[in-house]
Amino acid sequence: MNEYGCFVCGRGKSQDLRGKCEFCGSPFDVAAEIKKCRFGDYLPIRELGRGFYGTVVLAKNRIKRQYALKVCSSALYQERQKSFVEEVESYIAVGDHPNIAELFDGGDTEIDIFGRHLRVFFLATRYLADAIPLDDFIAKDEFGVEDLIGIAVQICAAICRVESQRLWHNDLHGRNILIAPRTPDDFDHHPAAGRHLVKVVDFGSAIFKHPGPEKEWQDIQWMGKHARRDAEEVKATKQRAAEVGSLVHPTLTNVDRRRNGSNAQQTG
Repeated sequence: MNEYGCFVCGRGKSQDLRGKCEFCGSPFDVAAEIKKCRFGDYLPIRELGRGFYGTVVLAKNRIKRQYALKVCSSALYQERQKSFVEEVESYIAVGDHPNIAELFDGGDTEIDIFGRHLRVFFLATRYLADAIPLDDFIAKDEFGVEDLIGIAVQICAAICRVESQRLWHNDLHGRNILIAPRTPDDFDHHPAAGRHLVKVVDFGSAIFKHPGPEKEWQDIQWMGKHARRDAEEVKATKQRAAEVGSLVHPTLTNVDRRRNGSNAQQTG
């Protein structure tokens, strides 16, 4: 379930984008307000998605080139003692990679929304017109084994680049992995397997410094606790599957016998 922070005061949060902040009364949905604003050289066209720290909009610059523009609330950053400058530096440290959304520009500006004067941060990254999130790609169920291998290889390549810089992506999920059809240029420059190009996005607020040994040990303990719980659930699931299988197997066996008998008659 997604969670959204209050763009105005930075204190409230909600899983319902249609709600209002309990502290300042501002709506969590800022798409319509953001569309009225200008961010440096960028003018919003429409919203592409919403996260905890901000919203991503399709925007155009002075020469009408389109970008995916992430607009973040400075109030949310301040409440959580986060540094926008450090995040940009981390993004730059990751460097250019064919499976990471390219960063073109960034900055800060002041806007007026809901009658409040706010300071916001923005990042301009590459916009892929035909891209869809990995979740939607899987839901369409129009892929084969080769496609999955190609996608997995590219995701791993992106994560390897991040971790090579002693950083990690703290919010990696199916909405932050974009899948787009490959173009002739992609085949020329990114010769990975498969028909699709992968771009891992949200390398702003989701990039963090690599944890120290103590934090890693805490993570291992946490994963171990959940692994035991998951193992119990898997065992229960297997038992239920076996019970269902004992009922289904005779039916499938009979169907198979009928098919074999029919084939034998045809070949005889």
